[in-house]
Amino acid sequence: RYERTTTGATDGLWEYDVAEGRIWCSDQLKRMLGLTTRPDDAAGIDAGSFSLLIHPDDRQIEAAAMREHLSQGTPYNVKYRAKSASGEYRWFNSRGQATQKDDGSGLLMSGSLADINAAHTAQTRLDLATRAARIGLWDWDLETDSIIFNDTYGTMLGYDPGELNGHLDTWKQIVHPED
Repeated sequence: RYERTTTGATDGLWEYDVAEGRIWCSDQLKRMLGLTTRPDDAAGIDAGSFSLLIHPDDRQIEAAAMREHLSQGTPYNVKYRAKSASGEYRWFNSRGQATQKDDGSGLLMSGSLADINAAHTAQTRLDLATRAARIGLWDWDLETDSIIFNDTYGTMLGYDPGELNGHLDTWKQIVHPED
């Protein structure tokens, strides 16, 4: 069942042995990043070699997310660019969770890698278009009562980019009481 599931998934799977500094990669992940399959792949690849696939501008972001997860338990959910099988940099979302090894000898971190390049590109284009057209957008998540404001929405109202937080109370304060 597991084998069928991983074959049908579009995400790549990985497992990082923190003490050994080795990363095991599923066949799908290898295809995504253009890694070749070798007979000694059961041992995984060196974590340092894997990090070289990450765009130089994003390596510190990924490393900080990993450190925070391992030291503070912060969820490991990070977006970064990595060199794909075609040789181009694409956007990926990596998620994982650290657990103690069965024998108690150290930490294993298991997770997935999703290719989010199309969604990231679409979001970037939407952001550029709304800024150029001076279109302010907001979205209210009814389940969490959180609000997402784009920067243009805030600047149209005289706020600095990022100044409006995602709380419903903020939205209530800036909307006229009769509206």
